[in-house]
Amino acid sequence: MAYRIHSDAEEVYVITEEFKKCCLKEDGSLFFKSKEIWTEENLSHFIDVFLGHPDLSSDDFFTKFERQLRGKRKSTIVLAAELLSVYLLFPELKTINGRFSKEQAVEEVLNWAGLSLPQEHLIRTAFKGGLGDAGQANNRYRPFQIAFLASYVRRLKSHPEKNKLLAEATRFGRDVHAVNANDALGEHVSKYAKYRFSIVPMQNILTHLIFPAYFERIASRRHKEMICKAFSEYTNDQDSIDDKLWDIRASLIPSGFNDFYEPYWKAKWHGLSSSELRKRKKAAANSPTRHPVKYWVFGLREYEPHHSVLQGQYVKHLSENELEYIEDDKLVDVRYRDGGDWVFVEVKPTVNIATRYAIRVAVGQLLEYQYAQNPAAKLEIVLGDKPQKDEIDFVESLGMRLLYLDSDGQTFQRLL
Repeated sequence: MAYRIHSDAEEVYVITEEFKKCCLKEDGSLFFKSKEIWTEENLSHFIDVFLGHPDLSSDDFFTKFERQLRGKRKSTIVLAAELLSVYLLFPELKTINGRFSKEQAVEEVLNWAGLSLPQEHLIRTAFKGGLGDAGQANNRYRPFQIAFLASYVRRLKSHPEKNKLLAEATRFGRDVHAVNANDALGEHVSKYAKYRFSIVPMQNILTHLIFPAYFERIASRRHKEMICKAFSEYTNDQDSIDDKLWDIRASLIPSGFNDFYEPYWKAKWHGLSSSELRKRKKAAANSPTRHPVKYWVFGLREYEPHHSVLQGQYVKHLSENELEYIEDDKLVDVRYRDGGDWVFVEVKPTVNIATRYAIRVAVGQLLEYQYAQNPAAKLEIVLGDKPQKDEIDFVESLGMRLLYLDSDGQTFQRLL
């Protein structure tokens, strides 16, 4: 899998799947279900307002954006707010221009149309997180990122193979990267050579948002090139840069790889010394990852290989004990009936994380699932290694069940 996100950003992938369905495949709205916002005609109108009449003053982005949009029809302002929302989903930002949070920025734009973001909309939660560092160019060239997004989606709407593009990752990636700045941004921008790479962050971000299982969560073209150079032995020179990254990921997974921005792997493609690499690898093996790991495709979670392998072995164990189970339902890894009771199971591989930290994360997740879904459910943690006695005592004090995979790699031992 090509995506790894932390717990306060998991909703981002739910939102992007909704964006793909409602706004790309259809002409609907990300915020207002009854409205048609992402039509080819509305996109064209926004592009004319935004690119056709550029504000070249030295004022900040939102001041200029408001001047361009004030008095325009509501559907165009809503489109502007939704374009801004998609732009804001990826970067881990606290404020925009030092003035607004992500949520406040979108509310500000909607306010120009006398509207507000629906109170219960999931994007409010998604805005609290992010997927990664979008780089300086993404912030410096914000108008061009948004303009590219609008221009590409308009192009997609009239593409004769739109459905195929939205169904096949590699085909979609080639089409996104085939668009250059001149095509996307028009005559005004094409006069300035320094802007010709200004759309690259959004190209990389858009491909990841729409096909997160294939494209890496990397906004920087330079980072992608550095990774491909560092691991060139795993690549084919004829492949695209994203195909190379896919091959590299597949080749590194047996070595415990999860993400190119983990300290050890980042050090490798940054060219650090072997002693520094050993130090970082040791630190990574004995401490929790910086963020809990989750994988999403609109409600259906896909997992890192270590997780999927351990979960596969565990459900086989359930089958052998003639227990019926359900996988990946409403965030719960596995749920099964034991007599008349539902049991919620959280699976935690311990390849790159100590059992103590795996238990801490699992406890919080299971308590939340129990509270939100079934207060009577029994809770069970499945680990990849045997925990320490004090860790077992902690789980027992909570009334939870606890199993681990024995050193034979086949048998599950029940501790509680």
